[in-house]
Amino acid sequence: MRRALLLLITLATASPALAGIRAEAPADASAVLLFHDTKGPCLGDALLVEYVSKDGEKIPGCYTSQGSAHMCVFLDGDIAIVPLAALRAPKKV
Repeated sequence: MRRALLLLITLATASPALAGIRAEAPADASAVLLFHDTKGPCLGDALLVEYVSKDGEKIPGCYTSQGSAHMCVFLDGDIAIVPLAALRAPKKV
């Protein structure tokens, strides 16, 4: 609970340049997932998530929070389950 509160405070005070990005999480050694606070192409309660590779390629998708994880589905057909503990404050991309 303390970690979630600290993350919420950190995200609330993030740079205005990152205003649309709630959090990020590592995707693999050379990529990051960006969790946005906008819907993008998503329906219902889902919000926009982007897979951003080291070379800048972006693959959009949608995510919802389910218990202690974000469930992500990307428009290229890939899926990801990201534990909330893996989220961190966004950095400039």
